[in-house]
Amino acid sequence: MAVREGRDEDHMALSNQKYKVHEMVTYDPEAATHHDPHDEAVGQVEFQSEEGGGVGDLEARQEYRLRLNALRTLVSLTFILNYDHGAVPAVIDDIASEFTGLSFKEQALIGSLVYAGLIMGTLPSGLIFQQIPGKGVLLVASACLAIALLLFALSGNLYASFHPSGDLTGMAMSGSLWTMYVTRTLTGLAQALPVVYVPVWIDEFAPPEKVTRWMSYSQLAAVLGQVIGYFLSGVISKYNIRLGSLAAWKTTFILQAFCIFPVTVNLFSLPDRLINCLHSSSASSPNGEGVAEGTGEQVEGHAQSSVVVTRERRRS
Repeated sequence: MAVREGRDEDHMALSNQKYKVHEMVTYDPEAATHHDPHDEAVGQVEFQSEEGGGVGDLEARQEYRLRLNALRTLVSLTFILNYDHGAVPAVIDDIASEFTGLSFKEQALIGSLVYAGLIMGTLPSGLIFQQIPGKGVLLVASACLAIALLLFALSGNLYASFHPSGDLTGMAMSGSLWTMYVTRTLTGLAQALPVVYVPVWIDEFAPPEKVTRWMSYSQLAAVLGQVIGYFLSGVISKYNIRLGSLAAWKTTFILQAFCIFPVTVNLFSLPDRLINCLHSSSASSPNGEGVAEGTGEQVEGHAQSSVVVTRERRRS
């Protein structure tokens, strides 16, 4: 009889736990009394439901959609910033025809200085992202990239405007080439920051089971950017597609610069917490308390879902 009553009680206890909310908090009494920024405090709230439609499930799906939007924005930025890597080889002959007497060495510099800028920009990028919020760095880098592309495309026109003859030979050609060298280097410097940050962002914000897939999207965007840049620039050059009186080769870089604008606007509209990684300067307040949240999540479908939202402050 006692055994049967025990089974009935277990059955009732299980039926009353159809929806569960577990809260697990690691609490350190010393951390509560001594606000040492080097102390580690980890709080974890786990929402679980056996059927879709719970509050935790809804919040998880909303957060996941926001992160997908951020991923699309960063992947689009990766695509656009690689566009000119394919465009320059496609239109280098047009550039050489506009600048009379352009040597092979000068053509090689125009094509390679962007990679020199990438190398120089990659080296200090880690320190930059530790000191400045990632979103701010990406916005400034995008703006600088657009400006550098415009100056590169218009360098000959800007320099020739100070010379009534408009002939890009001699000193006018030399001045325009140096402007192009500098702008190509600046283009690489601006591109280095997103190139470094996007994989770090994916590792931080992607669901554990989708890290590899999201990383492949960013790598694919880089390759597609170069391929589309080469193809589209070749089409523009072959059919002499112009913007007003500008040469066809300039049109392709102006197009790239203008495509950066909507991506930058979308990036600006995203909440800081969706862009700034945990270990950037924005992830901690001045007193060292972590304010970044939502560093991990898992959405498994309508029938069953599990979301883990983690708040943590790690030892610097």
